[in-house]
Amino acid sequence: MVGVIAEPHALAAERDGEKTLIAVANLLTRRHGDDESRWTPLLDKARHEQLWGDVQQIRKLVAGATSMEVEIQGDTTCDILFEFGDHDVVVGVQLSEETPPRLLNITSKEITRDAAETAPITWATLDEAMRLAAERGFTGAVLVTRNGKIVLHEGYGLANRERRIRVKPDTVFAIGSAPIDFTHAGVLLLKDQGKLALDDPITKFFDDVPQDKSTITIEHLMTGRSGLLDFHELPTDENPDHTWIDRDEAIRRIMNQRLLFKPGESRRPSHSAWGLLAAIIEIVSGESYPEFTKKRLFELAGMKDTGFFGEPVAEDRVAVGYGRVSSTPNSPPHWGKTSWMVMGSGGQVSTLADMYRWEVAMRNKSILSADSTAAYLRNRTGVCQDGDSFGFEFMHSTDPEQLFMIISNAINTREDRRSFDELGRRLEALIEQEPQ
Repeated sequence: MVGVIAEPHALAAERDGEKTLIAVANLLTRRHGDDESRWTPLLDKARHEQLWGDVQQIRKLVAGATSMEVEIQGDTTCDILFEFGDHDVVVGVQLSEETPPRLLNITSKEITRDAAETAPITWATLDEAMRLAAERGFTGAVLVTRNGKIVLHEGYGLANRERRIRVKPDTVFAIGSAPIDFTHAGVLLLKDQGKLALDDPITKFFDDVPQDKSTITIEHLMTGRSGLLDFHELPTDENPDHTWIDRDEAIRRIMNQRLLFKPGESRRPSHSAWGLLAAIIEIVSGESYPEFTKKRLFELAGMKDTGFFGEPVAEDRVAVGYGRVSSTPNSPPHWGKTSWMVMGSGGQVSTLADMYRWEVAMRNKSILSADSTAAYLRNRTGVCQDGDSFGFEFMHSTDPEQLFMIISNAINTREDRRSFDELGRRLEALIEQEPQ
């Protein structure tokens, strides 16, 4: 069973309702979930018997699921998607508004998939499979390599529905959290240059670091062991990604947050940690993060279409987002310049060709020393997935010899996401076939 995926920016550790929703999702899948005593604190007392019966039925229904995703819709409701080979089960959860919240209702709905949507893709059927995916609603671009050569690089659907502009292979998309890779490489490059060490504490770069954070090191920030929260937005921010704050404000917010755990004692991913690393890159290099990455990374990798929010892109080349959250117009050039809400972990755009060039450059040691390249690639296996609530989603493997990349600007509904993920899994299975 794949672990829970919470909504972007949902601080489950902060809100009682979200903690309870995650607890329900986890209990549905854990071995000890058939222990009624573990459910008793969560169930509405007046409906305990009925709810316990519903829970037992749903646990049987979702047993054996290959993955689970939690879509939190508020402090009291969520949908939990359980995926199987040929069908999905959606479990709806509703909590009371009391403190602590109790489970009021739990329902389930089974959704059968079309066989054509789950059929394995082969090298011989790749073009046809993508044509059928586009007919079924896929919008975006795809790049696939075989034996180190690009065998498919196409666009599908509309980049701009209002102006009927089609997606092309060189269409520019927002790339979610993929810039974390650039920040990672940037820090390692500065290490290669002797300008910092991975065991340097952050007190070397920032003044007035609170005592509880004084032992955080660069390596802690890079490996999810800093104890920092995932994001540093405030309830008063209009948008958790686009609201403008500068570097100093981001640092102030991050330093004032409570820690989830003492540095080095546990592990939890943090976008805020990558924000601090972006700030360190600026402080050490004397260049802005955009200047540094463009000159020291992208140019060396041959990446010509990778940049930041708010930078001009020709209208016929940029994808408009059609997601749950929107702005007018909903495309990266119109979102304002990249805020330090996400600098170092987001706020950038690229093309699939550029992202492929990045993977090639990092494997070819074009940017980093052999040791730093090995460190960068050490945990870089399997499939990476990044996205946002504005409609953009990016999934890719990492070995240029046998690689797939898929990106979309139209992830709005749960069905959109499920179809995108399924297509990505089919492409992943394709590249895992033995090279010929």
